[in-house]
Amino acid sequence: MPRVLIADDVPAVRMIVRRSLIASGHTVVEALDGPAAYEIGVDGSIDLAIFDHLMPGIKGIDVLFKWREQGIQIPVMILSAVDDADTVVAALNGGAADYIRKPFDPAELIARVGRVLRVPPSSAPLAV
Repeated sequence: MPRVLIADDVPAVRMIVRRSLIASGHTVVEALDGPAAYEIGVDGSIDLAIFDHLMPGIKGIDVLFKWREQGIQIPVMILSAVDDADTVVAALNGGAADYIRKPFDPAELIARVGRVLRVPPSSAPLAV
């Protein structure tokens, strides 16, 4: 059973994502902010991380960048209401496996999670 980290400071979002993931057979770990998400990834006990972009402490995209700088290749999906093109492109070029805009459809989220878990992570950021 894949272990998925959900890092979002909004309880309602975590609940929707958690219920969707559990219903589709995943084990869920939760973090309320960026520093907690960072530490969970450092211990290597997860298969995928889903980050909100704007979290307290450290932004989700910055946790992604710190992990990549340290060689941590856990796949990361950004789930955020921030939808400007520069942020989306920075996340994807910085190594995010996907970027999903809020509000989101839980069925689409689960389909994207399945796709990301089937694709081996790349060790290099995408170049444009």
